[in-house]
Amino acid sequence: MTKILLTGATGYIGGTILSTLLRDNHEGVSYGVLIRNAKASDAYEARSITPHLFQGLDDLETIERVAAEYDAVINTASASHPESAKALLRGLARRQRENGVETFIIHTSGTSILGDHSEGKYASDRVYSDEKDDLYEFERTHSETYSQRVTDLAVTDTAQELGVKSYIVIPPTIYGKGTGFFATISQQIPHLARLAIREGQAISINEGKSIWNHIHVEDVADFYSFLLTRILKGDDQQVGSGQRGYYFVQDGEHTWADVASGIAASLVKQGVLDSAEVRPESADWVGAHLGFGTPQLIRLGFSSNARARDDRARALGWRPKKPEDDFAKHFDAEVATVVAEVKK
Repeated sequence: MTKILLTGATGYIGGTILSTLLRDNHEGVSYGVLIRNAKASDAYEARSITPHLFQGLDDLETIERVAAEYDAVINTASASHPESAKALLRGLARRQRENGVETFIIHTSGTSILGDHSEGKYASDRVYSDEKDDLYEFERTHSETYSQRVTDLAVTDTAQELGVKSYIVIPPTIYGKGTGFFATISQQIPHLARLAIREGQAISINEGKSIWNHIHVEDVADFYSFLLTRILKGDDQQVGSGQRGYYFVQDGEHTWADVASGIAASLVKQGVLDSAEVRPESADWVGAHLGFGTPQLIRLGFSSNARARDDRARALGWRPKKPEDDFAKHFDAEVATVVAEVKK
């Protein structure tokens, strides 16, 4: 029996991953979750998932102790907390020493690690490949300190030092309704929709010309399940780990102007806005009014160019299942969820 611990399982990404793993019914696998809210325990116990309570990401002693009870960790709790990631790895290393089993971690990052400082003013032709570009070296030598890159490096370096295998999944803008037991809505687009409702007009950072990839949350979760299957089969020759274990997943591209226009059109349809006109504002202005994230995150995660090609995943045989036009069509449903939330 392979024991797998999930962090962030009450969240949007982690919850969808967990429900997908349960759906796929991986043979000989059991699951545990690291959670802060005791009230969530019943939902997991009812599905034969073991809940473990902890105080938060700074509760490093508990994180390490619980991880030592498992053969693998899927970490979706935070892309920007290196110390908790290292605690998970110390626990996995202890498990490996004491039980003689090979342990591994699948850590969740994001394509803001690629972000430039275009702030919506221009599109870039630079597209990064997880096969052709050395992403570990890209992060290690980057001139700008950024918490997600710091955490990725902490995962890769600590895992190598401790003899634990590491894999880093790097999704772009994630959209669509999640299938987890609790949080089912994303971050970037809902936050921009809330801002549009407050301002009475959709907002873009400058002209919104910068380009990102996107992917449906169910396709993200499908890749985790796919990757887990390959790891458990022992496909080490094909499934890269460590410094060669960075995996993009994506299913198309959009500009930030596309996002602002999609939000505006949906809010007009729902009678919330009178006009679909988009108002450009500076990154500083959006950072001050969005109510989410640091100034650096606003620049790298809401107005940058961050273009990626998922060559590794596709070489292994994975493909997204949602149609290419799904992103353009999803705004009405996602914005409607935000509108209902605001009206409560």
